[in-house]
Amino acid sequence: CFCNERIYTYIQSRFYRAPEIILGIPYTSAIDMWSFGCILTELFTGVPLFPGESEQEQLTLIMEVIGLPEERILSTALRKREFFNEETNEPYLTSDSQNNLRIPGSKCLEEVLMCQSDSFLDFISKCLDWDPEKRISPFDALMHEWIIEGLPEQVLIHHKKMLGIYESEMEDASPSMVEGMDYTQRQLGTNPTNEHSDIIMHHLVESTDLSQIHGENQAQ
Repeated sequence: CFCNERIYTYIQSRFYRAPEIILGIPYTSAIDMWSFGCILTELFTGVPLFPGESEQEQLTLIMEVIGLPEERILSTALRKREFFNEETNEPYLTSDSQNNLRIPGSKCLEEVLMCQSDSFLDFISKCLDWDPEKRISPFDALMHEWIIEGLPEQVLIHHKKMLGIYESEMEDASPSMVEGMDYTQRQLGTNPTNEHSDIIMHHLVESTDLSQIHGENQAQ
């Protein structure tokens, strides 16, 4: 699906499905950043972050780590009654394999990831914001500390030029990098919007290197 062409009723695989899809809230390309955060944590830990066997359990698993959504978010949810009490906004909860009720906010992301990198934790938490408008965008993600701290200098220059925040001379870049940058700028134009998120996401995925996080953990 595209922002201006939504032709499918089944959106995103369940483990990586953004909460606005489950709740029936009008969605944007921000759902891709939610999925990206889920995929990165799975690549890091080796197991899915929210492995729900149903949408009910999926939402409960999300709330267990991320906490409850704000009332203003639920007010726009077309499927609210399937997951929450309409009068009290209390969620209908599921139990874990030991038959213990999953309590919203009872786990923290740091505990789940068992990661020593503050920048990685911050990046994932910004991907997994209940509010799509507050969720980190592909543009902001490209310049997040966790993304840029491990990038080779020439790749970092390319990212900064793509976002229009690089001030040094063009001769700092290699010919192949300049060519790639020009191609990206032709695609994005001077005022990139959500329509270009697929291009930015491509660069974002290429920039992601979880090996640096694993290296930090092993060193500690």
